Amino acid sequence: VVALSVDLHRGEQEGSDAVEAMALVAELARDHLSRTVEVSELAAIAGMSVSQLERRMRRTFGLSPGQFLLRVRVDEATRRLVETDETLPAIAVDCGWYDQSAFTRQFTRLAGCTPGEFRSRSRRR
Repeated sequence: VVALSVDLHRGEQEGSDAVEAMALVAELARDHLSRTVEVSELAAIAGMSVSQLERRMRRTFGLSPGQFLLRVRVDEATRRLVETDETLPAIAVDCGWYDQSAFTRQFTRLAGCTPGEFRSRSRRR
């Protein structure tokens, strides 16, 4: 299971506009899982240049924009594996992978087990 924690109070010290911008970025990433979201699109919605967004995301989330987008996709796939009976191909496509094999490779690299194994383990608990 992958988790992400952000100290929003730290963001308040940097300005509420920055916190709001990062919230918009996170919302866009979650709302558009099934398509490729470009870093330039995230920067535009945050009202920043790409380099500003990269610095802000590393400071806020500890991740690059690309890593953040991947994390959001994996988190949603993980939730669906645990909470639904959707097929692996459906989860893969809905969460932004081209096919199940690409999803399985990426998920296995990050989680240390295949999506099917992860689902089985989570249901045994």
